[in-house]
Amino acid sequence: MANRSYLFSCDTLPELEKQSIVGTGISEWNYALPLVFKLLLSGNPRVCASAIWETSDVIGIAGEYDAGMNALNAFFEQLRPLHPDAPALIDEARAFLTNSAQKRRYFLLECGELYVMTDEDLETQNQRTLEEIKQVDVEVAQVLALLRPSVPQENPLSFLSRLLRPKPAPVSATVDTKELYNLGFGNWSNVLYFGLNTA
Repeated sequence: MANRSYLFSCDTLPELEKQSIVGTGISEWNYALPLVFKLLLSGNPRVCASAIWETSDVIGIAGEYDAGMNALNAFFEQLRPLHPDAPALIDEARAFLTNSAQKRRYFLLECGELYVMTDEDLETQNQRTLEEIKQVDVEVAQVLALLRPSVPQENPLSFLSRLLRPKPAPVSATVDTKELYNLGFGNWSNVLYFGLNTA
C-alpha cells in the first residue's frame, strides 16, 4: 500500500490523540502533498492533533474551509486559460468541494504516513509542512510560470529590423495532462483508506 496524505473536512478539530470527530473524506494522495491540498489548507493554517493516528505527537494541520476555497479559486482563475485540460479539472473540483455534503468549517490534513517514511521527528516534519502551506504562493507562482506561454529568444536585431519583423508567436507550454493532475486534481472522494466519524 502506498503511503499517503489524507484530506478531510470537519466542524471541530481534534485536541487529543486519535480523538473521535465528525467529518468526511475529501481526497488522498500517494507519496506526496500536492499543491491543491496546500491551497485548501492555506486559510489560517495551524497544527492540531491527529484524528486518525494514535500518537501524542501533534501531526495534524487544519485550515479554514472558506478561506482555503478562496485561495484555490484564485489559483483556478489563473490556471484555467493556461492549459486545455484545466477547465474540466477545475469544474470537477469545484463541483465536489462546493457540494453541501463536503462543506464544513475546516479542512484537516493528515500526513503521518508520509512522515514515517523518514527517521526525522514527526512534529518537526509537520512544522515544515505548515511553513510550506503558509508560503504556498511561492509554489503557485512557479507552477503558473511553467504553464504560461513563453516567447522564444532571438539574436539581437537592429532597431529597424525589430520594427519591420513580425513578432514571434508565443510557444505553448509543454506541461502534459499527467503533470496537471499531479497538482492534486481528479482524486476527489468521500471514501478514503482512513475515515472519520460521519454525521
